[in-house]
Amino acid sequence: MKTIQETYAERLEMLVQRYGQTKLAEVINSHAVLIQDWINSLKTGDENKISWHQVTKAIRQIEQLLGLECGWFDQPVKEGEFIKYSIQSGLTKTPAYQVKQEHSAAESVQFRLLDTEKHLLSKSSDINNQSIKLVDINRNWAVTHLGLKLDDIALVTVFGDNMFPTLNESDVLFVDTSIKEFINDGVYLLSGSSNIRIRRLQMVFDEIHIINDNDKYSNQKIAVKDKANLQVLAKVKRVWSLRRF
Repeated sequence: MKTIQETYAERLEMLVQRYGQTKLAEVINSHAVLIQDWINSLKTGDENKISWHQVTKAIRQIEQLLGLECGWFDQPVKEGEFIKYSIQSGLTKTPAYQVKQEHSAAESVQFRLLDTEKHLLSKSSDINNQSIKLVDINRNWAVTHLGLKLDDIALVTVFGDNMFPTLNESDVLFVDTSIKEFINDGVYLLSGSSNIRIRRLQMVFDEIHIINDNDKYSNQKIAVKDKANLQVLAKVKRVWSLRRF
């Protein structure tokens, strides 16, 4: 029979798989690394690395914010058990995690397909307001792969071959428009003087390298102290890759 610590670890792993470690950490105003530390320590029974009071408090907080019944963490995990995300959950009562976009159906959420051409013509720094249309995405898929805060997520269609072979023309990017500066290595949407660029940003010592994954294009770099000069519009979180045969 499993200990309560092992059961807590299994329950935490279920939530991490369902919602993502980073978003789960945001719910309890903590760090993603800390949640993984809890899981590892609970599995090994190492009480020197964790505060049992802190873990218990966080677990009850997670139950409340995710709309889970009190004591959900204490119940042994059943074979094949699955967490079904429901719009009736406690998340809808929590403003910070409420999906504010309109939904065409109970099982879908709408994302804006950004109009990058209109953005350039208007010379606006707020690409978030420029959209071609709304696209319906399955809600369960969105929550699983994009996390709980969906209101800042938008879609962009890949243009050009600068990021080939990582990205191809017409691939669909899910971007987080709340990110307006370089925060860590990844692929970003950048605004230039006359175009919008999709580039990989990578910190190397005291420089940020602006990388084209396609070797036929040259790369750039700027000093970290000048990162404010990067006009970041969004950061890419996921991609739907479409291939033609």
